[in-house]
Amino acid sequence: MLVDPPFQRRGLGRRILGELESRAVALGFKWIKVDTTTIQVGSQRLYETAGYIRRGEGILHGYVVIFYEKCFADRDDGAT
Repeated sequence: MLVDPPFQRRGLGRRILGELESRAVALGFKWIKVDTTTIQVGSQRLYETAGYIRRGEGILHGYVVIFYEKCFADRDDGAT
């Protein structure tokens, strides 16, 4: 997920993430896994404040990345 720089810091990333999570829950997903590079501090902050748990680091396509996970298995109301 990427928000064009002129439109960043307007809450669009949070809104997009919320919609994706709502859709995932509606489709029956039990969890979501995401990753971001170690230099994308804004993305890290977004995931962490949205309830994602940091699960580790690794190398993906030559970049050092942080892996996150959010579980929806306990939810039965469709909320995110």
